[in-house]
Amino acid sequence: MRMNLRSSITSASMAFATSINTQPNAPLPDKVDYLVVGAGATGLAFADTLLQHTAPSASVLMIDKNSSPGGQWVDSYDFVRLHQPSDMYGVETMKLEPSGEDSCASNNMDEAHRATREEILEYYDRVTKMLEEKYDFHFVGDTAFEMSQLDDEDILKVVEDGSTSDQHQHHRYILSGGRSIMAKKVVDARYLQPDLPIHVPPKFKYDPNAVNVVPVNTLAVTADNQQAQTKHYVIIGAGKTGMDAIVYLIQHENVNPDNILWIVPNEAWITARENIGSFAEFLHECTELQKKNDLANNERGNIESEDFFQRGFLEWEKKGKIYRFDKDILPTKFKDATLSEAELAIIKNVKRVVRKGRVESIDDT
Repeated sequence: MRMNLRSSITSASMAFATSINTQPNAPLPDKVDYLVVGAGATGLAFADTLLQHTAPSASVLMIDKNSSPGGQWVDSYDFVRLHQPSDMYGVETMKLEPSGEDSCASNNMDEAHRATREEILEYYDRVTKMLEEKYDFHFVGDTAFEMSQLDDEDILKVVEDGSTSDQHQHHRYILSGGRSIMAKKVVDARYLQPDLPIHVPPKFKYDPNAVNVVPVNTLAVTADNQQAQTKHYVIIGAGKTGMDAIVYLIQHENVNPDNILWIVPNEAWITARENIGSFAEFLHECTELQKKNDLANNERGNIESEDFFQRGFLEWEKKGKIYRFDKDILPTKFKDATLSEAELAIIKNVKRVVRKGRVESIDDT
């Protein structure tokens, strides 16, 4: 089932790549200055800024295991959208938000444009085409690169003219399918690549013949509103994906909240979309509160202690910059998952919440 679902998602993303060299047998340049591995948000932002400001004459080959650009968005669930306003995301030289729309100008983050998966894939398609048209930039999809080559001394000795290698010379690197490319530098743009449930099997034990365990993508692919309303769901995980799944089931599939059981391994602070603050502002808040605490207790506190950050979170909660699901439970995690007050209210309708750590196995006992 995972293979069929993966194929359907890949086919859908191809609609945004009709004029881009996405196939692994697309012509490669003889050599490039930069080989960028990964065509997601990081890779495209890097290439865009590099070519726009730093080295407009540089040559860049960008490869990706997917057939089209977009990184994690290619494999994300259909109903996902940005946590925060569109004008906070994307590359430097091209706006993601619709033309003429200034998300921050309204001072209402909840009503600001937040791009959908489809909009983001279309956007990165346009970014890639723009880079190919303006610069010596090439994108080739369905192509993988093994980073262990960077530690292979034999490969590093192979340079363009056979002379002793140095950082300014080209080295030949092997791509998937037996192809190769001469490049001066390799940029790994996959460092922040997440593990998506569609690719990573569950870490808990269960009998697949007795329990239907599926990635969140399935909720939209196999949606049947009438059947969904009568089904019972167990949502495992309290990150943004789990929150999105709950909101989707209740808001779009009209599932009764009583039919949802939510497994929450860890309680986390939630960023309030209506009043988003920066990380620098948060650190400043924590530091000022630490100073006040030190003066009150006539001692110098430890900025590495949990209290240093918790004071900041509690203060930001008072200011409406963050939320928590239960006022009686102090969160211990923060991953910057973002919700509006309306979404928070929807999720709070789920009363069957299990807070006993991570799932290890599912059985009949």
